[in-house]
Amino acid sequence: MGYGMHWREAAALARREAEDVAADRGFGAHRRTVTLTGGQAGCAALFVTVLLLIPGLGLLISAATPLTTGIGAGLTAVAVALPVLTLWLASRTEYRLARLHLFDGGLVLTQGATRRAHPWTEITLVDRTVRGSYGQNATPFVGHRLELHLRDGAALCRLGAGSDEADLVRRLVRESGPADQPDQESA
Repeated sequence: MGYGMHWREAAALARREAEDVAADRGFGAHRRTVTLTGGQAGCAALFVTVLLLIPGLGLLISAATPLTTGIGAGLTAVAVALPVLTLWLASRTEYRLARLHLFDGGLVLTQGATRRAHPWTEITLVDRTVRGSYGQNATPFVGHRLELHLRDGAALCRLGAGSDEADLVRRLVRESGPADQPDQESA
């Protein structure tokens, strides 16, 4: 259920299903929904389109032989169809995206047909600082994130540490019971 639907319908269905699970667990009012994964298929399709379009148009314009004209027309047709097809497919896979639904009494993780509910008392927060470098010049970066773990250590998800969602999670965990201080880690 849910596969092949429009992204707006998929998001609404995921929220309704999370609210049903939360109601069964007595989690209270819905606070926010966060999409944890997203499709970057559009960027990949655009990159491949440019790679196909340039030689395709070059071969089509040169028209040296019927073979090069045919190859150029084929590359150009694929380059035009690829972004449309990719974006259509991406919109149809929206239901499968992982979402974090925040409630007063706990959280519900949804992804496709999977539903996982956890009260805030089962959640441990870890503030993590990640350091690294990227690019040819090894440009350094420092990233901060809030990781949500079960008490047994199993990782659930992570959020940007300075985001509104992370602040809301911290507040809901703090209000849920014993004051657990987030662990501080650097990697």
